[in-house]
Amino acid sequence: MSQENIVIDPMIRQLMESAAMGMAAKEFMASDFGKHIANKAAEEIDEALAQMIDADPEDAKTIRSLQNKIHVAQTALSWLMDTIGEGENSMRAIDEV
Repeated sequence: MSQENIVIDPMIRQLMESAAMGMAAKEFMASDFGKHIANKAAEEIDEALAQMIDADPEDAKTIRSLQNKIHVAQTALSWLMDTIGEGENSMRAIDEV
């Protein structure tokens, strides 16, 4: 019995990898740990916003620090959501091929 090497088009391979990554991110966000991380990020954002309301407007260092906390939490969540979206787009592209 002969073995044949199957060659997958590089574009299809990239779509498959993106789809798999998106599915993994979606499963992560649906898991207890993923939900915990999302809740912690939301809490971090809420706490920093509350602190910013009471911060001295002249205290640029504190304001920058709070803005950074918000930015980091938002960025982490957006990476996950972007990965899910890219994966869903890749799945649709695969279906169209």
